[in-house]
This record gives sequence, C-alpha cells and structure tokens, in this order.
Amino acid sequence: MIDSIRLFPMVQPSGYPDKSDVVDKKMEKQQELQRTQLEQKNMQIAIQDLAFEIYTKTAEQEKLRLEIFQNRKLDIYV
Repeated sequence: MIDSIRLFPMVQPSGYPDKSDVVDKKMEKQQELQRTQLEQKNMQIAIQDLAFEIYTKTAEQEKLRLEIFQNRKLDIYV
C-alpha cells in the first residue's frame, strides 16, 4: 500500500534575517546616503550664496571708494 504524500507548509524560523530584511536595510542605507548628499548640497549652495554676497559688498565698497577719491571737473571749478 502506498502512503499518500502530505505537504506541510514551509515555516521560516523566527529570529533569522530573511530577504526582506536585507532589502529594508539597503533601502535605509540608500535613504541615509541621499539625505546626507542633500544636506551637503544645501550647505554648498549656502556657502556659494555667502561668497557672492561678500563679493557684491566688496565691489560696492570699491565703487564708493573710487567715487569718493575721484577728481571731477565740477569739483575743480568750484
């Protein structure tokens, strides 16, 4: 007599990492990397903005200095 084959469901042992855990860890690592890159980009933009602001202030100061010490024809006649 042939015994019938019984199929039992496969049960994964608990406490061991499975494929979904690996995917979750990779996604978290990728998101953290993207967050740090975004922060670095924002810091770089802020630094460039400050550098431009300093440049424009310096250029304006130089312009004022040239205007103050410039000899005009009108000043000579007065």
